[in-house]
Amino acid sequence: MLSLWGKWDGVSQPLPLLGHLLDTAAVALVVWEQCSPPFRQNAIEVLAPGDVGLAQARFAVLAALHDLGKASREFNGQGWSRRRGEFAAHREALVVAGLPMDMPARRPTLPDRERLWLRHEAVTGLVLHDQTDLPSWARRVLMGHHGRYQCSVAGPSQDLSMLRERARDPAWAAVQQSLQGDVVAAVGLSTGRNAALTGWAGELQARLVPFLVALTGLVCVCDWVASDQKFVRIAPRALLEQHDVTGYMTVREDAVRDALAGVLLGSSTPVGDFAALFGGRTPRAGAQSWAAARRHGPGLTIVMAPMGEGKTEVALHLHATDGSVEVGTQAGDGLFFGLPTMATADAVFDRVTTFWSRTSGTGRLAHSRAVLNDFYAPSDVKPTGVCDHGDAGEIGTARDGLRPDDWFSGRHRGLLAPVTVGTSDQVLAAALDHKFVQVRLAALAGKHVVLDEIHTYDAYQQRLLCRLLGWLGAFQCRVTLLSATLPRARVVELAQAWTAGWHAGAAKTTHDQILAEVPQQLPYPAVVTVRDVLVCEPLVAWRQYDLEVRAHVLAADNDGYSAATVALVQLLRAQQPHARIGLIVNTVDRAIALYQALVHGESGETLLLHSRMTAAQRRARTAALHALVGQGAPAGPVLVVATQIAEASLDLDLDVLVTDLAPMASLLQRTGRLWRHSENFGDGWTHHPNLDYRSGDPVVHVLAPAAADGRVAAGFAALPYTTAELRRTWNHPACLDGGNRERLRVPQDLQPAVDAANLTLDDLAEQADLEPDDVQQVLRHLATELAKTTAAHGTGRLVGDRRWRSNLGEDPWGRNDPDWSQLTAPTLWDDSNGVVTRLQELEQAQVLLWDRTGNTPWAWKGIPEMLGKDADRATLLAALDASVPISGRLAVRLRAAAAEYLPRRWHKDAPALLRGLTPLPVSALTGIAVLDPDLGLIRLENP
Repeated sequence: MLSLWGKWDGVSQPLPLLGHLLDTAAVALVVWEQCSPPFRQNAIEVLAPGDVGLAQARFAVLAALHDLGKASREFNGQGWSRRRGEFAAHREALVVAGLPMDMPARRPTLPDRERLWLRHEAVTGLVLHDQTDLPSWARRVLMGHHGRYQCSVAGPSQDLSMLRERARDPAWAAVQQSLQGDVVAAVGLSTGRNAALTGWAGELQARLVPFLVALTGLVCVCDWVASDQKFVRIAPRALLEQHDVTGYMTVREDAVRDALAGVLLGSSTPVGDFAALFGGRTPRAGAQSWAAARRHGPGLTIVMAPMGEGKTEVALHLHATDGSVEVGTQAGDGLFFGLPTMATADAVFDRVTTFWSRTSGTGRLAHSRAVLNDFYAPSDVKPTGVCDHGDAGEIGTARDGLRPDDWFSGRHRGLLAPVTVGTSDQVLAAALDHKFVQVRLAALAGKHVVLDEIHTYDAYQQRLLCRLLGWLGAFQCRVTLLSATLPRARVVELAQAWTAGWHAGAAKTTHDQILAEVPQQLPYPAVVTVRDVLVCEPLVAWRQYDLEVRAHVLAADNDGYSAATVALVQLLRAQQPHARIGLIVNTVDRAIALYQALVHGESGETLLLHSRMTAAQRRARTAALHALVGQGAPAGPVLVVATQIAEASLDLDLDVLVTDLAPMASLLQRTGRLWRHSENFGDGWTHHPNLDYRSGDPVVHVLAPAAADGRVAAGFAALPYTTAELRRTWNHPACLDGGNRERLRVPQDLQPAVDAANLTLDDLAEQADLEPDDVQQVLRHLATELAKTTAAHGTGRLVGDRRWRSNLGEDPWGRNDPDWSQLTAPTLWDDSNGVVTRLQELEQAQVLLWDRTGNTPWAWKGIPEMLGKDADRATLLAALDASVPISGRLAVRLRAAAAEYLPRRWHKDAPALLRGLTPLPVSALTGIAVLDPDLGLIRLENP
């Protein structure tokens, strides 16, 4: 049997190409069975409308043929590879077998954007064009399986004509046709080759076109599983040598089924009524009662309810009661639950694992520090890879509850776990163009996507969310958005974005039509549902009370502003000796300075929390805060000084709150830390026995920096906040009314306030002159880059160009194919540092602080050279604990200081767990910053 090179397992001989094609087909057959019903229904409509069996078989054949282009002299001879000499014997064997192996003296010179046409996936498209009747959309799916789509306009015609003729060599064409026949026979299509490779729909419904991108992503996943080294290693090569393709396929399909059982895609979801799902509890009035009385199918649901209303339970109940399946059966889609910060993601992940405690499945916590979570502690019952078998050939022992799997820690795989909780960045990245965006979209296309606390999204994130909703609407998956407050204009934008995707290619629902369906006076709290129509249902708030607002106008100079803040906190302490007081400010440097000024005068505990601490510092400080001011904690005195990290990340229950002026939605979120676990149904407060000294209504003190002209001073905002937002919140009568507002009724006054304060990214860019130069640069850069791609982005771009769907005879290397390459080209994406998903300073760094002497608390006690491929997990986690996120000019200075200490090839060879971190010895901080055991990383100067 002719043995073309296919996959290398890293240990033994290469797996023949036929083996890899059949392996991918076997994986595809099993993955199909574990796809969610919405994903599978879309795939059936694309591949074989009305015929489930044929659609599954066609998907397996399509996935298998992704590497057909490897049956070429360029790939199998590795003629342009730097390792060309290693393949000399293989090339000689192919020549003996009658296959031409002559190579041009040089590799054709093409622009970077067009070099993809030299790759084997481009040859796959050409071969399928020449030898089958597969429509161009099917070839398009396969030609993007390495993460990038080819551009539509090819390079120099002479070079590409040469390659095209070489790929069409009769001897190689015979091999390619033989491989296709073997794949079709192995899949076992009862109707034979014709049904597999002919008769496909040439022109798809416009609504289905965006799904082709997700289908490409699923082909990538099948390729990755089939390429797993452990899986390749156990291939029954003897059956390939006997050319027993059906026998080989049977063995491999069984192996895949064992390996993927409960691991990849699909989900086992808890079922039952509200009480059964949540430990016998009855639903609270408001959002929980609304959710408990309904079953919920595909569509967009926006839940707007005040802080502390139990929206997490609402989302989980919606997930467990899928209206598209029979009562009492499992919801078929997976779950992605997105939170704004790592701390909130960790907290909700604990609740999600509890929710799944009586079922079994694979889960993942998705953010850069997730591995520090106890969920990932080593265990004998947890498999370490999707194809990792024990000595007896068995996957890890099954157990109730979610379990981790290291396979999902690979690049681009984080969203594929059936149950995933992570930061919103993980899902908003799917709204931007980048390599392997197809895999992110494929993962989301099979999930119920829940995004919590979207009121914390800045104006840039709001734009990304709208782009994302276009995709999710086109995929017809379930989306639930949870928000404490949301401006009416944003509700309209979200509904419009979803509807544009849901009705992709049809007569588009205009902005005005959506606007007309949203009540002019949006009720609050409320639930908005969008499917074929938009429905807005008012809710009853679980807590109804008055919030006292006391505005303090302070002189806008740093020394006076800080001194006045200290004096106010000290006055409140004198008035309330046993109070839990919270002070939330907008910058790290201000938090540190205020803490230093206040700590010595406090009679009780004083804690500081901000983002510029090591991971271990933050974790320890967060645990201490929950013990001192969390639910059920005793009375104070306690003083908490924090940045906006405490705004949505911590379950704090404060007696009094002092806060810097912030945008209205953020300001209201901060007030949610007040009397958080006390109850009020409009007839008075009920407090925990530890807090029965509380009286009256909760009070928030708002600090506003005033310039000489009486306006909020410029330069006191820090990203993600802007001066324009602070001024709108301070000045508008529905917000703080220039400091004259003395009371906010919860929930009645919240909706008018957030409506009045709403500003878009374009609004902020227009008022960028109010900001420092570096912030101006960020605002204008993001607004400009998004404007370049919004009109042609995503679903609209795919549906809008119909040429390639009707012209089945076109040449895939010609000029009539539309250009999908921009979908996978970097837009607001840095392959080294990742995607830009927040309104933040452009300069970012994650610094790993080390001190080999062990004399610096919270620094890692080692040197970077100890963090090579042989480093054990405990060593890597200890190093990760000493990492600190840095931004702005300080990030630039610390990266420069670290340059001379970096091990050679660190950024390429660092362990995956530490990828993206910049090691820096504590000694190199001299003159720039200090790592203080209590204060975190202190900036010594502000250059």
